[in-house]
Amino acid sequence: VENVWAHGRLIDPPSRSSAWRFGYKTKINYNDNELFCGGFTRQWKRNGGKCGICGDPYDGKRDNETPNGKYAKTLAITRTYISGQTIAAKVQLTANHNGFFVFKVCPAVNDSQEVTQQCLDRFALNVLDPQNSSDKYTVPSPKAETFTIDLKLPDGLACDRCVFQWTYTSANNWGKCDNGLSAVGCGPQETFRGCADVRILAHNNTLNETEMTTTPHYVVPDSDPNDETLNTIESKRVLTTTDSSYTPIKYNDNSKRVLTAAHPFYTPVEYNDIKRESGCKSTGIWRAVPNMDDWCRTNCALNYCPQSHCTCNHN
Repeated sequence: VENVWAHGRLIDPPSRSSAWRFGYKTKINYNDNELFCGGFTRQWKRNGGKCGICGDPYDGKRDNETPNGKYAKTLAITRTYISGQTIAAKVQLTANHNGFFVFKVCPAVNDSQEVTQQCLDRFALNVLDPQNSSDKYTVPSPKAETFTIDLKLPDGLACDRCVFQWTYTSANNWGKCDNGLSAVGCGPQETFRGCADVRILAHNNTLNETEMTTTPHYVVPDSDPNDETLNTIESKRVLTTTDSSYTPIKYNDNSKRVLTAAHPFYTPVEYNDIKRESGCKSTGIWRAVPNMDDWCRTNCALNYCPQSHCTCNHN
C-alpha cells in the first residue's frame, strides 16, 4: 500500500522556498510544502530512492538548488547562529504521516555550485531530546501541527553561509522490516526536504537574544486557503545581531568565495593572479567540503595555513 499525501515545510530557519512567507524578497513558491523528491513512485521506482539536495526530483530540474534554481537565485541568510549553539528548529507538517526528521549543515564555498550530500552527511546535527536518538527526531504526534526541535550545532564550525538541510522520512507505507516481517512504516517511504541558508559565527562573536512579543507575520497564499496552520504559529525567540528585526542578506554577486579565517568564513575575493601553494590540501573533516583543497592552496600561499584545515607537503 502506497500513500503519498504527507506535506511539510521547514519554517525555522525559513527554507529557500518558504522565505517569502517571512518577508524576505525571494521568489514565491506556493507549493513549498510539496518538496517530496518528485513523489514516491518517481523517487523509488525511477531513481532508486535518490532525491535532490533540497527536495527536487533527482532526475529533474533542481529549482531549489544553486546556481540555477528559480528559488535559489536570490539567496537570503534567514538565521544567524553561533558555533556550538543550541538552536530551536521548526517544521510545519500540514499533513502528518509520522516518521522522523534529520537535520544537517554544510559550509557553502561559493554561490556557483550547490553543496554536496557527502558534506551534509558529515555535519549531522544532534537532537537534544531524551526521547529521540542522537540525530533523528521521531514525530511525536499524528496531528498536523508545527514541531519545535532543539538541535546542537557542531563545535568549531562557522561559516558566512551554510546550507541547513531538513529531511523528513514519513512512515505511512507498508513494507518489509529489517526482521523480515512487514508493517506500516517499514521499507521505502515518502521523503521531504528543505534547504535554508544560515550564518554560523565563531565563538568570539556574540548575538543578542530578543524575546518576540508579537506573532511573526506569515503570508497565506490565495491558492492555499485551507492552510490555516500558517496563522497559528506561536511567537518565538529569534537571535539577531542588533535587534528583533532581521534584515535579509542577499547574495547577488557572482564572485567566487574563499575561506579567510581559521573558522571557515567565506568572503568574496577574486581568484585572478592569486598565487597557490600546490603542495597543500584539506585535512580531517574539511576534506568533505567542496573546493577546500583549492582554499588551502590559495590561503597557505598567503601564509595563512591553519593545521586544523590544511596539510602541506613542500617536497
